[in-house]
Amino acid sequence: MNLVGGTIAGNSATNRGGGLWTERLAARIRGTLLADNTAPVGPDCYSVPTFGEPVKLTSRGFNLIEDDADCSMRATLPTDVIGADPMLGPLAANGGPTRTHALLAGSPAIDAGIPVVGSGFFACRPQDQRGFPRNGACDIGAYEF
Repeated sequence: MNLVGGTIAGNSATNRGGGLWTERLAARIRGTLLADNTAPVGPDCYSVPTFGEPVKLTSRGFNLIEDDADCSMRATLPTDVIGADPMLGPLAANGGPTRTHALLAGSPAIDAGIPVVGSGFFACRPQDQRGFPRNGACDIGAYEF
């Protein structure tokens, strides 16, 4: 699974992996925001090797992960923002067809995302989840400030 430009926030689990849990499916994340999730173990991300296989979560850069204590990623990259509060608004109707978490002024996700606009895994989409155009450097996650 490739996850590009997504926001996974405000979810909860009673066991582990409140945000993103990878176990049998390998996942690569790029330009993705994982924050404000709750679980006793791995609130924002939880990744476990299975049957002697390697860890299943790989960063491809430009991610913001508020709590990566149990992510067990292969590696983080210099473009990843780890341990920072993303300063998200509540899930709300911010325009567009779906509800989103707005980035608040001063968020470390603003202009810290994938530097190339276009299509494919190594670019951010020209529009955010709401259909609003990206401006300047892409923001991390599904919402463009």
